[in-house]
Amino acid sequence: DAESVAWLERFLVDYSGTVVAITHDRYFLDNAAGWILELDRGEGIPWEGNYTSWLEQKDARLQQEASQESARQKTIEKELEWVRKNPKGRQAKSKARMARFEELQNTEHQKRNET
Repeated sequence: DAESVAWLERFLVDYSGTVVAITHDRYFLDNAAGWILELDRGEGIPWEGNYTSWLEQKDARLQQEASQESARQKTIEKELEWVRKNPKGRQAKSKARMARFEELQNTEHQKRNET
């Protein structure tokens, strides 16, 4: 009931310890959370603030990640195009470019598991 939730919010605001809360109540999280620890792809990402501010920074972080992945894919495409043309007379540079291409290919972009 609303009275119990209000009591719990007041209690948590004054509580100095750590609480693991699992809830779908965004209003409750906005009022009670001072820190949020996001678990993403095997890493913990701490955030000081309430749920709304966490959502805003998460959106900005995901946009930056998408931009970086897009740039990586464009670089892979350019390297692949160069590898396909592969001028035979430039073996030293060719080996370096091949190594770079293989490095980019082997660096996997770990996809988010959104549930």
